[in-house]
Amino acid sequence: MKPKFDDLIESVNGVAVSRNGNRPPNVPWQSGNLLATWAFRPRWIAQAALRFVGQRYIDTANTLVLPSYSLVDTTLGWPASSKIAVNVRTANLFDKFYAVTYTGDGFGGANWLAGAPRTFELEMKVGF
Repeated sequence: MKPKFDDLIESVNGVAVSRNGNRPPNVPWQSGNLLATWAFRPRWIAQAALRFVGQRYIDTANTLVLPSYSLVDTTLGWPASSKIAVNVRTANLFDKFYAVTYTGDGFGGANWLAGAPRTFELEMKVGF
């Protein structure tokens, strides 16, 4: 991905500064997902997903960088019958701390949004 500003002029301490050609904030340099599925027994399915989000600038001047991160998610699924299925999911399996995004108000105030910690989910689907 190579997004960039075509026409952006910012006021910095009352001076017009061109940000043309700079990358927009919070847009990763690279990103990708990889999913593997394994039917290891009759009616049992295991899945593992790798999510990668690359470095991102957090300002329009492209001077501050938010680090990249990689996460692993897993799912174990079992269709108990034609009308009942059970899934167990884990997001962020290794409980990695990571920043999803950053916002600043232009006056020194800032907010970092941390990503979700390790999360477990149990799902039961029932059909009628």
